[in-house]
Formats: sequence, C-alpha cells, structure tokens
Amino acid sequence: MRTKDMDLNGKEPVRLRRKKLRNGDYSLYLDVYWNGKRSYEFLKLYLSGEWGKAAIEKNKPIIEIAQQIKHKRILSLRMVKYGPSNILPRPSFLEFFTELADQRAKYKNNSENWAGALKHLTTFIGNKNPRLDEIDDAWLTEFKYYLLEEHKEKGKRSLMANTAHSYFNKVRSALTNAFDRNLIEKNPAALVSAIRVKESKREFLTITEVRKLAEAPCEELYLKEAFLFSVLTGLRWSDIFHLTWNEIHENENGAYIHLEQKKTNKYLVLPITNEALQLLGERKEPVERIFNFLRYSSQTSVCLSRWMLKAGITKKITFHAGRHTHATLLLSKGVDISTVSKLLGHRHLKSTERYAHITDNLKIEAINKLSLIPTEEG
Repeated sequence: MRTKDMDLNGKEPVRLRRKKLRNGDYSLYLDVYWNGKRSYEFLKLYLSGEWGKAAIEKNKPIIEIAQQIKHKRILSLRMVKYGPSNILPRPSFLEFFTELADQRAKYKNNSENWAGALKHLTTFIGNKNPRLDEIDDAWLTEFKYYLLEEHKEKGKRSLMANTAHSYFNKVRSALTNAFDRNLIEKNPAALVSAIRVKESKREFLTITEVRKLAEAPCEELYLKEAFLFSVLTGLRWSDIFHLTWNEIHENENGAYIHLEQKKTNKYLVLPITNEALQLLGERKEPVERIFNFLRYSSQTSVCLSRWMLKAGITKKITFHAGRHTHATLLLSKGVDISTVSKLLGHRHLKSTERYAHITDNLKIEAINKLSLIPTEEG
C-alpha cells in the first residue's frame, strides 16, 4: 500500500526519475508537476549502471537519499499551498507502516518481524486509524503497554519480551523514518524508551558433544548434515535453507561461500573447511538448493531432539544452537572476538560479545580445577 503523496488530481506531484549517461551510469532527478506546470530538478546523485549484486548494494543508499529529497520536496510544495499547519492530504500511520513493511518484504529485509509488528499494530489500532501526524508519545506508550500487558489480558498468548521488543522497535523505526523524511515535525520515538530485552540462555555444544553427534544416527540424514554444517560454518537456518550451489566456490586457497545473508541483506564471504564441504555432497545445478529436503516444522524439532538423545545429550538444542556452538568453540580456541564477529557476519561487535561471557565461564571452570590441596581425584 502506498502513502498518498498526491496532488488534488490524484497524481504524484513529484516523481523520482533517472537519465542514462554516456558512461552507462544514471543521473537521478525529480520530475515535478504542480499546479499544471512541470519542472525538473537534477540531484547530482548518480547510480552505477553495472549489473550484479555489488552494484545493487552500492546503489541502495543513493536511492534512499534521493527518496528523502523527493519527500522533502513534496512537503515544501504542500507548505506553500496549504500552510505549515494544514498540509493535506496525509497518510494514516497504518498506511505508512504498511508501506515500509511491504518494502522489507520486497527486499527480504527482516520481513517476518515487520509482518508480525503490522499484525499487532492493526489489532491495536482497530477502527481508529490515526493520521501519521496524530501519533504522539502518549499513543506510543499505550502501544508499548499493549504489547507487554494488554495483549495478555485479552486472553491471548503473551508475547515473549524479546518479541515485544522487536515489534515495538519496528514501530519506533517507522516514526523515525517519517521524521527523517520531514513528514512529521516531532519524533515520538525519541520520547519513549524501548522495551528491555531479556538475555536468553544460549545453549551450545562442546566439541566432545559435537563429535558424539557426528557418530550418532539421525532419522533424517539431511537434518544431521545441515546442523553439522551450521556448527562448522556458523550460518543461520535461513541461509542454510536457501543455500545454492552457485554460492559455493573453490580456488587455490580452498573452498568458500559467497552469499547475501537473508536476515541482514549483507554480503558475506566465508571460508569453509574440507569437512564442511564434504557435508554438501556432490555438486549439482548452480541454482539448485543444496539442502533441498530441509523444512521448518515441528517434526524437524522433534527429529533434532531424538538425535540429541541418541548421542546422550540432554540439553534443549534448537537448530540455531549450531551457530552458537560455532561461535563459542572459536572463542574457546582463542580466536579473537573481532575475527569471530566477521565470520558470523555480525554488523556490530556488540552482537558477538554476547558469546564472550560463555567462554569466560568455561575459563573459570577450567581454572577452578587447579588446586594445591590433594583431592580424591588426585
């Protein structure tokens, strides 16, 4: 759904267009049609005319800047015609949020969380449907309470704190987006604190347990191979699920993966061991999914649990524990945290630091085994 940046005739007053240059690149400009007159404004912003993922990644921030300039131009036209206190028409907040959620779905950028936030936002708003400029800190605080308490009071399953945190941040992000584009004069998100995240227990396996798993039988061989591949590479479920053969490369230095991470849309070049490469089996068609039998279902979780028990492991292990295991094993082997962060594809070092306290505990356990006082164990 699009926001209604329209003039009185129902047409967009400002359109973002591009002109091809002699060198193959593109110059961005605004095509402005207002009050029956047309004008053009060149932005001195240029897009790469090359093909491929690298060019797309390079062009994204330039397009975002151009879009912001476009929206500011629309706002300035409205202010001249309607005055600063009566800039109409304006979209509802739900329309605006839906537009952003649709964009995330189109580019597969954290779309599931945006879709979940939209679902709860729609329920919370009901038939009130406030305009974007009617959202204030009081409204935002009410929505925060709804996610944490009211949703539970209505007899529905309560949201996990981390889920509520994620949904609330999406709404705050949308308001910040509107503020940055000059669609609202004040940003309510700056006045209301985020929902606190509860640190969840991150289960992981020791190297001994991983070796037991490698030896233990699993009902579904593809699941065993995919999980062990996650342990050896640190890839998320979403990236392993979508992994294709054209993302697996080999050269004189060995094998590596070059992919766009589904969660972050950031490109990752990841060297892998021969052991990990062997788990992939025989190379097939470039666009074919490698783990094509892998499915996300309750049955998959049951199968994973049974496999753990066969290996003598009683920990509650999910597929994501493979990634946790990869990180903790690297840190316990003395790999510096900055390198681990890069291997995991984290945007910020802070994300990797969450694993550090686990390895600290392992070090404490190890050092406590040192004693000058004789024990039964010797």
